[in-house]
Amino acid sequence: MKIIPGILTKDPEIFHKQIAIARQLADWVQIDVADNKFVNNETLALADIPAGSFAGLASEIHLMVTDPLAYLADCRRLDVDRIIFHFEAVAEPKQVIEKIKELNFQAALALNPDTPVSASENWLSLVNSVLLMSVQPGQQGQNFLPDILAKIAQVRLAHPSLMIGVDGGINERNIEMIADYQPDYVVIGSGLWQSEDVFRTLQHWREKLKNLE
Repeated sequence: MKIIPGILTKDPEIFHKQIAIARQLADWVQIDVADNKFVNNETLALADIPAGSFAGLASEIHLMVTDPLAYLADCRRLDVDRIIFHFEAVAEPKQVIEKIKELNFQAALALNPDTPVSASENWLSLVNSVLLMSVQPGQQGQNFLPDILAKIAQVRLAHPSLMIGVDGGINERNIEMIADYQPDYVVIGSGLWQSEDVFRTLQHWREKLKNLE
Protein backbone atom coordinates (compact mmCIF):
# COMPACT_ATOMS: atom_id res chain seq x y z
CA MET A 1 0.00 0.00 0.00
CA LYS A 2 1.46 3.30 -1.11
CA ILE A 3 1.31 6.45 1.02
CA ILE A 4 0.64 9.65 -0.93
CA PRO A 5 1.06 13.04 0.78
CA GLY A 6 -2.02 15.21 0.37
CA ILE A 7 -1.85 19.01 0.22
CA LEU A 8 -4.87 21.16 1.09
CA THR A 9 -4.17 24.86 1.62
CA LYS A 10 -5.00 28.34 0.42
CA ASP A 11 -1.58 29.70 1.40
CA PRO A 12 0.92 29.76 -1.51
CA GLU A 13 3.88 29.67 0.88
CA ILE A 14 2.61 26.55 2.65
CA PHE A 15 1.75 24.98 -0.70
CA HIS A 16 5.24 25.37 -2.14
CA LYS A 17 6.89 24.32 1.14
CA GLN A 18 4.84 21.12 1.25
CA ILE A 19 5.45 20.38 -2.43
CA ALA A 20 9.20 20.67 -1.81
CA ILE A 21 8.95 18.25 1.13
CA ALA A 22 6.71 15.86 -0.82
CA ARG A 23 9.31 15.75 -3.59
CA GLN A 24 11.79 14.37 -1.05
CA LEU A 25 9.29 11.99 0.56
CA ALA A 26 7.39 10.32 -2.23
CA ASP A 27 6.91 9.76 -5.94
CA TRP A 28 3.24 10.86 -5.94
CA VAL A 29 1.44 13.86 -4.45
CA GLN A 30 -2.26 14.72 -4.23
CA ILE A 31 -3.39 18.33 -4.53
CA ASP A 32 -6.82 19.11 -3.11
CA VAL A 33 -8.81 21.79 -4.93
CA ALA A 34 -11.93 23.20 -3.26
CA ASP A 35 -14.21 25.89 -4.70
CA ASN A 36 -16.23 26.79 -1.58
CA LYS A 37 -19.34 25.52 -3.37
CA PHE A 38 -19.17 21.74 -3.46
CA VAL A 39 -17.44 21.81 -0.06
CA ASN A 40 -17.25 24.49 2.60
CA ASN A 41 -13.65 25.44 1.96
CA GLU A 42 -11.55 27.20 -0.65
CA THR A 43 -8.00 26.30 -1.59
CA LEU A 44 -5.24 27.83 -3.66
CA ALA A 45 -6.53 28.01 -7.24
CA LEU A 46 -4.85 25.85 -9.86
CA ALA A 47 -4.54 28.99 -11.98
CA ASP A 48 -2.24 30.45 -9.30
CA ILE A 49 0.15 27.49 -9.31
CA PRO A 50 3.16 28.02 -11.63
CA ALA A 51 3.81 25.54 -14.42
CA GLY A 52 6.53 23.07 -13.44
CA SER A 53 5.56 23.06 -9.76
CA PHE A 54 5.12 19.27 -9.79
CA ALA A 55 8.37 18.49 -11.60
CA GLY A 56 9.87 15.27 -10.27
CA LEU A 57 6.54 14.06 -8.91
CA ALA A 58 3.59 12.21 -10.33
CA SER A 59 0.50 14.16 -9.35
CA GLU A 60 -3.21 13.69 -8.88
CA ILE A 61 -5.64 16.58 -8.57
CA HIS A 62 -8.60 15.97 -6.28
CA LEU A 63 -11.33 18.28 -7.55
CA MET A 64 -13.81 18.98 -4.76
CA VAL A 65 -15.69 21.33 -7.07
CA THR A 66 -19.06 21.66 -8.79
CA ASP A 67 -17.64 22.00 -12.32
CA PRO A 68 -14.61 19.74 -12.79
CA LEU A 69 -14.42 20.35 -16.53
CA ALA A 70 -13.55 24.00 -15.88
CA TYR A 71 -10.24 22.91 -14.32
CA LEU A 72 -8.92 20.71 -17.11
CA ALA A 73 -6.99 23.44 -18.93
CA ASP A 74 -4.95 24.20 -15.81
CA CYS A 75 -4.44 20.49 -15.22
CA ARG A 76 -2.91 20.28 -18.71
CA ARG A 77 -0.75 23.34 -18.05
CA LEU A 78 0.52 21.75 -14.83
CA ASP A 79 1.11 18.40 -16.56
CA VAL A 80 -0.73 16.35 -13.94
CA ASP A 81 -1.22 12.61 -14.22
CA ARG A 82 -4.58 11.82 -12.65
CA ILE A 83 -7.77 13.83 -12.19
CA ILE A 84 -10.24 12.87 -9.47
CA PHE A 85 -13.73 14.33 -9.49
CA HIS A 86 -16.68 13.69 -7.21
CA PHE A 87 -19.50 11.48 -8.34
CA GLU A 88 -21.88 13.64 -6.30
CA ALA A 89 -20.85 16.87 -8.06
CA VAL A 90 -21.96 16.12 -11.62
CA ALA A 91 -25.12 15.05 -13.40
CA GLU A 92 -23.37 13.04 -16.12
CA PRO A 93 -20.23 11.29 -14.81
CA LYS A 94 -19.66 9.52 -18.13
CA GLN A 95 -19.21 12.80 -19.99
CA VAL A 96 -16.65 14.02 -17.47
CA ILE A 97 -14.75 10.72 -17.56
CA GLU A 98 -14.65 10.75 -21.36
CA LYS A 99 -13.36 14.34 -21.48
CA ILE A 100 -10.65 13.61 -18.90
CA LYS A 101 -9.48 10.56 -20.85
CA GLU A 102 -9.66 12.43 -24.15
CA LEU A 103 -7.00 14.77 -22.75
CA ASN A 104 -4.83 11.78 -21.77
CA PHE A 105 -5.26 12.04 -18.03
CA GLN A 106 -6.04 9.08 -15.81
CA ALA A 107 -9.65 9.44 -14.67
CA ALA A 108 -10.75 8.74 -11.11
CA LEU A 109 -14.07 8.91 -9.34
CA ALA A 110 -14.31 10.03 -5.70
CA LEU A 111 -17.16 8.81 -3.51
CA ASN A 112 -18.26 10.63 -0.35
CA PRO A 113 -18.63 8.54 2.83
CA ASP A 114 -22.42 8.41 2.58
CA THR A 115 -22.49 7.48 -1.12
CA PRO A 116 -22.99 3.74 -1.59
CA VAL A 117 -20.72 1.97 -4.04
CA SER A 118 -23.80 0.71 -5.86
CA ALA A 119 -24.75 4.29 -6.85
CA SER A 120 -21.60 4.59 -8.98
CA GLU A 121 -21.50 1.02 -10.28
CA ASN A 122 -22.29 2.01 -13.88
CA TRP A 123 -19.19 4.19 -14.05
CA LEU A 124 -16.55 2.30 -12.07
CA SER A 125 -15.68 0.17 -15.09
CA LEU A 126 -14.88 3.37 -17.04
CA VAL A 127 -12.32 4.90 -14.66
CA ASN A 128 -8.71 4.10 -13.82
CA SER A 129 -9.25 4.36 -10.08
CA VAL A 130 -11.71 5.20 -7.32
CA LEU A 131 -11.02 7.38 -4.28
CA LEU A 132 -13.08 6.39 -1.25
CA MET A 133 -13.46 9.31 1.14
CA SER A 134 -13.09 8.27 4.76
CA VAL A 135 -14.05 11.76 6.01
CA GLN A 136 -16.45 14.36 4.69
CA PRO A 137 -14.51 16.16 1.95
CA GLY A 138 -13.17 19.67 2.30
CA GLN A 139 -11.39 19.88 5.65
CA GLN A 140 -8.27 18.23 7.03
CA GLY A 141 -8.04 16.99 10.60
CA GLN A 142 -11.28 14.98 10.72
CA ASN A 143 -11.74 11.57 12.31
CA PHE A 144 -11.58 8.46 10.13
CA LEU A 145 -14.97 6.89 9.40
CA PRO A 146 -14.55 3.09 9.78
CA ASP A 147 -17.57 2.27 7.59
CA ILE A 148 -15.28 2.93 4.64
CA LEU A 149 -13.55 -0.40 5.24
CA ALA A 150 -16.56 -2.36 4.01
CA LYS A 151 -16.63 -0.19 0.89
CA ILE A 152 -13.01 -1.08 0.12
CA ALA A 153 -13.90 -4.76 0.29
CA GLN A 154 -17.01 -4.22 -1.83
CA VAL A 155 -15.14 -2.42 -4.62
CA ARG A 156 -12.32 -4.96 -4.56
CA LEU A 157 -14.75 -7.84 -4.92
CA ALA A 158 -16.68 -6.28 -7.80
CA HIS A 159 -13.70 -4.70 -9.59
CA PRO A 160 -10.54 -6.69 -8.75
CA SER A 161 -8.28 -4.72 -11.10
CA LEU A 162 -9.52 -1.22 -10.20
CA MET A 163 -7.05 0.94 -8.29
CA ILE A 164 -8.49 1.94 -4.90
CA GLY A 165 -7.42 4.95 -2.87
CA VAL A 166 -8.58 5.96 0.61
CA ASP A 167 -8.49 9.58 1.74
CA GLY A 168 -9.10 11.19 5.12
CA GLY A 169 -8.39 10.80 8.81
CA ILE A 170 -5.53 8.32 8.38
CA ASN A 171 -3.01 8.26 11.20
CA GLU A 172 -0.82 6.12 13.44
CA ARG A 173 -3.82 4.50 15.14
CA ASN A 174 -5.63 3.23 12.04
CA ILE A 175 -3.16 2.84 9.18
CA GLU A 176 -2.51 -0.85 9.89
CA MET A 177 -6.24 -1.60 10.10
CA ILE A 178 -6.78 0.09 6.73
CA ALA A 179 -3.86 -1.83 5.22
CA ASP A 180 -5.59 -5.10 6.16
CA TYR A 181 -8.24 -4.26 3.53
CA GLN A 182 -5.56 -3.77 0.89
CA PRO A 183 -6.35 -0.50 -0.86
CA ASP A 184 -3.67 0.43 -3.38
CA TYR A 185 -2.88 3.72 -1.70
CA VAL A 186 -3.87 6.08 1.08
CA VAL A 187 -3.71 9.86 1.07
CA ILE A 188 -2.45 11.45 4.29
CA GLY A 189 -2.68 15.18 4.93
CA SER A 190 -2.82 16.53 8.48
CA GLY A 191 -1.64 13.21 9.94
CA LEU A 192 1.62 13.83 8.12
CA TRP A 193 2.04 17.61 8.05
CA GLN A 194 1.11 18.12 11.70
CA SER A 195 3.60 15.53 12.98
CA GLU A 196 6.73 16.74 14.72
CA ASP A 197 9.03 15.22 12.09
CA VAL A 198 7.40 14.61 8.72
CA PHE A 199 10.28 12.53 7.36
CA ARG A 200 10.55 10.30 10.43
CA THR A 201 6.76 9.86 10.61
CA LEU A 202 6.47 8.71 7.02
CA GLN A 203 9.43 6.36 7.36
CA HIS A 204 7.89 4.86 10.52
CA TRP A 205 4.58 4.23 8.75
CA ARG A 206 6.30 2.66 5.77
CA GLU A 207 8.21 0.30 8.06
CA LYS A 208 4.95 -0.69 9.79
CA LEU A 209 3.33 -1.44 6.44
CA LYS A 210 6.35 -3.39 5.23
CA ASN A 211 6.13 -5.62 8.29
CA LEU A 212 2.56 -6.49 7.30
CA GLU A 213 3.57 -7.84 3.90
